[in-house]
Amino acid sequence: MIFEPYLVKIINHPYFQRLRHIKQLQGVEHVYPGGVHTRFSHSLGVCFLAGKVLDNLKRTFETEKSRHDISDFDKKCVTIAALCHDIVVTLGQTRLGIGLKSLNPRVTLPPCTLIVMDPFPSIREVE
Repeated sequence: MIFEPYLVKIINHPYFQRLRHIKQLQGVEHVYPGGVHTRFSHSLGVCFLAGKVLDNLKRTFETEKSRHDISDFDKKCVTIAALCHDIVVTLGQTRLGIGLKSLNPRVTLPPCTLIVMDPFPSIREVE
């Protein structure tokens, strides 16, 4: 898998690296010794596949001369969201995690509001 530099910057961040130690399948490796899968590898795979899906959609829209379009900004937002979708799970013991738990689940934000900016400096500011 090859990732864009903006994704590598996120992958190399300590908050993302914490995902290496959290098992996605919990105790499955006791039954299936090769069944070790971490949230880190899961997040990389989700990001990679999200990028492939958007590439295929974009190609389909161009081939069919559809009125729909997927911009580079759209792809950037979706791949960052796909990459970071498990990070909040690992922040449960931090002040940010506690703040996120208290949000009203019925309130929805526009999809790119939180990920247009680099999310990690804002996390450091909250702590």
